[in-house]
Amino acid sequence: MLDIAHTRQLIADYVPHDDDDREFQPAFQNFLANVDPVTGKSDNGKLTAAAWVIDTDKKKILLLWNGFLQLWLNPGGKYDRGDIRPEATATRELREEAGIVTARPQDIKLFDIDVIDASYNPNLDRPLYDLRFLVHADSTQTPAAHEADKMPNWYSYDEAATKLLNDIRNRRMLQKTRAIFGLS
Repeated sequence: MLDIAHTRQLIADYVPHDDDDREFQPAFQNFLANVDPVTGKSDNGKLTAAAWVIDTDKKKILLLWNGFLQLWLNPGGKYDRGDIRPEATATRELREEAGIVTARPQDIKLFDIDVIDASYNPNLDRPLYDLRFLVHADSTQTPAAHEADKMPNWYSYDEAATKLLNDIRNRRMLQKTRAIFGLS
């Protein structure tokens, strides 16, 4: 069962980085006021979590190709009933989608929040409330796809910027990464 109090505290403690974050923060609080802790859903959305993975040298980012959406994305997905905290969802999805084993969930920090309109994916019936956690991983770990339409790999920031041209959300994450870590 989802630890709602912990998830609310994550959002309350989150320091917005831009106007999008400032807009999303109250939306998350409203969503969490009505979310079912068993399913991670409410009438107005679904909880998701993702891992924004950079290598320990801060030179590469892990992205995966999503064949269904035809987009390069970071690993992530929906809350499952066995996930007590969103950090667990993010690390489980990273393991499932890219075969990367990371640090313990309590060592992972909330990096970004996003409310994703369901219209981008015809299989969605409501918005996604996405919590994105910064994860450091060793880029010598070779990513392995566990799903046929997902091909994970490590990319330099410049390579990632090229791959993310059509994804404003992850471009924003890349810009934030560069700003926080003082990378060009």
